[in-house]
Amino acid sequence: SDADIKKYYDSNGKRFTTEEAVAIDYITLKRDDFLAQATVTEQDLQSRYEEKVKEVASNEQRQAQHILITIDDKTKEADALKKIQDVEKRARGGEDFGKLAKEFSQDTGSVANGGDLGFAGRGLFDPAFEQSLFGLKQGEISAPVRSQYGFHLIKLNKIQTAEKPAFAALRAQLEQEARLAKADELFAEQVEKLDAAVYESADLKDPATTFNRPLSSTGLFVRAGGEGIAAQRKIVDNAFSDDLLKDGKNSQAITLGD
Repeated sequence: SDADIKKYYDSNGKRFTTEEAVAIDYITLKRDDFLAQATVTEQDLQSRYEEKVKEVASNEQRQAQHILITIDDKTKEADALKKIQDVEKRARGGEDFGKLAKEFSQDTGSVANGGDLGFAGRGLFDPAFEQSLFGLKQGEISAPVRSQYGFHLIKLNKIQTAEKPAFAALRAQLEQEARLAKADELFAEQVEKLDAAVYESADLKDPATTFNRPLSSTGLFVRAGGEGIAAQRKIVDNAFSDDLLKDGKNSQAITLGD
């Protein structure tokens, strides 16, 4: 009877419960859509070229030797300074720097090689040591330099710089980078404007029309996700958020790659 059926249904409700599912409307903006709108000027290319040249110049490598007199429990700072100054006089007097390094340097890592540090760029040495090294001319010997390890004497032997790239050789790369940067700016501006319009709208129909964007829809999907855009975790979490599910609001812009 109908009463039997209803009683059975009421007693076995969980058997007839389906998993909660939603379907969403969405508008898509892609950065690549703005590449054609991105205008690149010669000034844009020149500015980027100058940055590249600075980057190349900053990669300068310097090969130097040094002599280190350490400061420790046995050697006071004044004594270490006196010793390095004595070595400095001999070096400036024409004695071989490498031989002096082997005789006096207390840097265990370079003493066997006459204090040779090999080629190195910026960011590898103690700040005071680096400042002195990159302030020397080729063949010059520094004044005593105080670092956290003690006093150094530095001799710059060689400077190795990368060749300045020609503007023509980099033009295509510079143009691509500048166009992408402009597209990023246009993209970010449009996302911000669309976000504001969507926030003030009851649904997505008017914003889609205003911004000339197609309004797309998904089929039903559950909290575990679905197909297409509904396979993206960010999309699923937003779709099942209280703002959308309970309050009926539109989401803010959700970033997925580009």
